Amino acid sequence: MANLLQITRGCEYAISAMQWIAEREGRVVQADEIARSANIPPQFAGNILTRLAKAALLRVRRGAERGYTIARPANEISLLEIVESYDGPFEKPWCFMDRERMCNSNSPCALHDMWLALRDHTRESLSTITLDDIVRRQVEAGRSSRTAKVGIGKKPSRRGGTNAPTASNPKPLGGKK
Repeated sequence: MANLLQITRGCEYAISAMQWIAEREGRVVQADEIARSANIPPQFAGNILTRLAKAALLRVRRGAERGYTIARPANEISLLEIVESYDGPFEKPWCFMDRERMCNSNSPCALHDMWLALRDHTRESLSTITLDDIVRRQVEAGRSSRTAKVGIGKKPSRRGGTNAPTASNPKPLGGKK
């Protein structure tokens, strides 16, 4: 069960794994490569990837080319799905006003309805963020492995750099405008 304002470390790893796998754009990747590249401790990677596969967020390929790919396009997978696949649904495990009991709609505490509204708002917000949004933001921030491969989000260096004209450098290096 996910704590409303805090997700587990394992869930953070699950989000990182999904983002990293989505960047591979359909390429089958092995668990050890995912763990290493997404900074997931190897002892947790198998469990995390298994949970994501059971939630139908990852597709598992067996055999000689074994590994993982995302199960659907990244723009169809929400952050909410990833969080709840690992940490479970957002529920409160006890009454906020009296930890000895469990309140509900029939017997609510003073904060019960407010908590439900906050939970619903959080779920709605997480459901609007897609895996594609996360990948795109990582690329824009220059924190993506895709950035290094294709040069997205990086400015050309003054020495060497790219030979293509850019807005900040309309004259290509070594050539005429």
